[in-house]
Amino acid sequence: NTVTIEPVDCYGESTGSILASSSGTIPPYSYIWSSGQTTILASNLSADSYTLIVTDGNSCEREFTYSITEPQALSVNITENSYVLTAGTPSGGTLPFSYSWREQANPLISIGSAITYTVANYGSYYVVVTDGNGCIVESNIFEYIGTSIGQLSSGVALSIYPNPFRKETTVDFGKKVKQASIKLVDVFGKLIEEHNVTDTDKHILKRENKASGIYFIEIEVEQKEKVIYKLIIK
Repeated sequence: NTVTIEPVDCYGESTGSILASSSGTIPPYSYIWSSGQTTILASNLSADSYTLIVTDGNSCEREFTYSITEPQALSVNITENSYVLTAGTPSGGTLPFSYSWREQANPLISIGSAITYTVANYGSYYVVVTDGNGCIVESNIFEYIGTSIGQLSSGVALSIYPNPFRKETTVDFGKKVKQASIKLVDVFGKLIEEHNVTDTDKHILKRENKASGIYFIEIEVEQKEKVIYKLIIK
């Protein structure tokens, strides 16, 4: 008895099959699988061991055992370095892997296919990985949330104006704060400048030699709360 075995495509599924072919004795042959199927093909099998009883035309029986295997569960995690998200090497699954970055508000739209993705807008981002067998898994999610005005639990009413700006913009805390740190980074996560302010209700950021484009400003007030805003220089 010879067989052709197809393993399960994706972990936990039932896509395996075993195709038997008998010869050497008197036909016809009948087949009884431990899965309950009674044809030469046992299909829709999950990972497990299966027994086949073949009976020939003389009512002679032989028993065979075969195993269906499956790949390990596919998983992937992404890491964050400021505004650059990076997909780690997937574990499990079957090579090759492809990547599709998504934003949670529009989950059907792919916004990137590289291993890294640079965030340019607020939202919740993750990556969908597809392996060589068509198995699909979603990663963890990173959120980038902020507006030009934000109310912190400490009572600080942050605002940034004007935004977009050409020459300078004001970070307004809405009240006097004892301490705050202000970091300006570009869309690649590179730190452009950093300020530590004390006992003030406002801080002015000047354009100086900065190029036009999208930046992100991270503001941490009194080492308690951190907020992130998108900043545009015209």
